[in-house]
Amino acid sequence: PELFDNGALYHYVLHFRHYSYIYSNFNIWLPVPLNRLETFDFSFISAKLNIGHFWVSDIKYRHEYGKISVDVSMRAGYPNRYRELLLAKAEYMGEISFLEKYRLYDFQMDEKLKEYSKREKL
Repeated sequence: PELFDNGALYHYVLHFRHYSYIYSNFNIWLPVPLNRLETFDFSFISAKLNIGHFWVSDIKYRHEYGKISVDVSMRAGYPNRYRELLLAKAEYMGEISFLEKYRLYDFQMDEKLKEYSKREKL
C-alpha cells in the first residue's frame, strides 16, 4: 500500500466490481473526498479488469486498532440513478431481500426491478 501513498489527505481501500469478478483491497490516497454515485476513471486497474471507468456504489467507514479505514465499493461503468432509487424502494418495500441484493447478478436484478416497476407503475 505504501507505494501509492503520495501524501494526499484521504486514504481509501477500493473494491472494484466488474460483472461477477471482484478485485479488492487496492489502497490509494487522493486529495479530494469520494462521494456516492460519482464516477472514477482509473486506467491502472484496466489491465486487470479490462475496464477503467467506475462509479462509487457504496462508502463504508471501519474502525480498526484505533484507526479509521474507508472502504469504497466501485462498480464498472456509469451510475444509473433511477435504478439505484428503484432498488432502494424495492428493498424498503420488501420486494428484494438483503441476500438477493448481493447474490443476484446485475442482469438478474435488472429483470426483477423491471418487473417491480411495471407492477407498481413506476
